[in-house]
Amino acid sequence: MDDVNQPIMDDAIEVTTEPQHEFFAYDAEGNFVGVQICTQEQFAKTGFVEGANPHDNEGVTVRNILDEYDRRWSGLLNAGTSRTSVAEATARRNELSSELNGYNGLLLSDGTLTDEQKARHAILTGGALKLRALEKASQALAAMSPIPDDYADDKWWA
Repeated sequence: MDDVNQPIMDDAIEVTTEPQHEFFAYDAEGNFVGVQICTQEQFAKTGFVEGANPHDNEGVTVRNILDEYDRRWSGLLNAGTSRTSVAEATARRNELSSELNGYNGLLLSDGTLTDEQKARHAILTGGALKLRALEKASQALAAMSPIPDDYADDKWWA
């Protein structure tokens, strides 16, 4: 039976006291292969091409913008409630949109609302305008190249 504590040696591995470096290896077609930690000489023998860290240039992505947009609009719709999720905010947005559409329908049909309905209509319209402003801000940020690192700052969402 083999001793499980015995090191496994591979003839292809060269033991060296030379400083080792992290190399981002790419194949001849330019596909990222992985990270190699070895000496410059050892890396040269791999046949891979050294390249930049493929994650260095990712920066802020559209996904970050969409997450911030979700956080902001769901926070707006969930404010003052026990609801916390995007799904709950989506349900609330649908309810409020339906209510606003109902008031708009009344205005289109006979043009009259009670004072209470007028007040509610004004609140719903204001909320809809805030949501639309958030949507426009997210679209503007997503169209930027590069997207600013401080994309979550209120200055971009005002």
